[in-house]
Amino acid sequence: MAKLTTRFIEGVAGEDGRPTQISDDYTRGLYLRVSAAGVKSWFFRYTRPDGSRAKLGLGRFPSVGLADARERAAKAAVGVVEGRDPARERQIARRTARKPRAEKPQTLVDLWNVYDRDVMPAKRSSTQKYQRWVWRRLVEPRIGFLRLGEIDRGTVRAALREIGATGPTTANRALGLIRHMLNVAVDDELMLASPIARMGNLYKEGSRDRILNDDELRILWRAVDDEPGSDLQVSARLCVAIRLALVTGVRGIEIIGLHADEIDVPGRVWTIPASRFKGKRVHTVPLSPTALWLLGMAFGGPPETWEGHAFPNSRHECRHMERMSLTRAMQEIVRAAGIRRATPHDLRRTMATYMASERIAMPPHIISAVLGHASEGSAVTRVYNRHAYDKEKRAALEAWATLLIEVITAPISNHRRKSPTALNVS
Repeated sequence: MAKLTTRFIEGVAGEDGRPTQISDDYTRGLYLRVSAAGVKSWFFRYTRPDGSRAKLGLGRFPSVGLADARERAAKAAVGVVEGRDPARERQIARRTARKPRAEKPQTLVDLWNVYDRDVMPAKRSSTQKYQRWVWRRLVEPRIGFLRLGEIDRGTVRAALREIGATGPTTANRALGLIRHMLNVAVDDELMLASPIARMGNLYKEGSRDRILNDDELRILWRAVDDEPGSDLQVSARLCVAIRLALVTGVRGIEIIGLHADEIDVPGRVWTIPASRFKGKRVHTVPLSPTALWLLGMAFGGPPETWEGHAFPNSRHECRHMERMSLTRAMQEIVRAAGIRRATPHDLRRTMATYMASERIAMPPHIISAVLGHASEGSAVTRVYNRHAYDKEKRAALEAWATLLIEVITAPISNHRRKSPTALNVS
């Protein structure tokens, strides 16, 4: 049994594909549940007066720390000894506090308003924006008017077929949104059950395997080399962002939100805070000389002048550009350069694939560390393996920058060299 400490809890992660439960050896009945996605919640397990087993949620970590969780569990345990049922008492209190039925959501639009108000704030800003777009543009016009009791699998499936005619992947995302909304309705006892609870995606999704070969890298780099003219409607800053994404392998949303406060120039390290990183943890990116040169171009001067966002919003200087600005810039660049369709995320996959090829031959676990993927192994192993691989990551990124410079400075060949075998990179 693992001894729970704050440090242990901060480092523990969920097992791939299934949640993990870790009991506290200090307070009987208290345990920490870590979901497969890494969400950490406290629970107190006890026996009701009628002999049945029950559990009481005590809150999520880190909002509820170890000491607070133990205190709450101890109070609940006292109530159990007195013959009370804490979980049932909470359920009754919530029912009493609910609004009258007439004020509860009746249609899917009403339910969306509740969902947007109560559920959406806990999501990442990029997820909020995307789901609101899916709702307003795709879901609401088709089935938003339906009363909750009128929703069935056939109606939802018909709406998704319409969406999938132009965007199969988007249709799957719309299904996920509708499913979650209806689950909220079930939790609030507005519906007995969700009619689409076990409904699977209508469209099969395959992972992208697009990577750029040597000639495509040369063409892309040279396409953004000069000051953009009338033929290439992309700002100079976005051209730098494309190059920086290729050199560092960082995700587009994290590139576009780069702030001067995140850069340690003497240490040559970019630290992406947990609030901006997909894995919800701090991620360090060792900066090669090429990356530092690109940062100078992005900020428009030497390091001592760097301040604010590297890629500011043209309308609101205190904010960064929109994520889609980078995607649209990439689309315009590859169109103008005559390259087969590629996205900013394909640059991340390209970097990882070249690192794994015989030209660099970097071990997989180092590439994984560069990309910021979760460490392999069990939850407990990941807690005790605290090595950040910073030295190895720097070597890998500098080797990639050196190879990239060799590639982009070579002449473009008539017979394009095949790319290495693509990796599955997220």
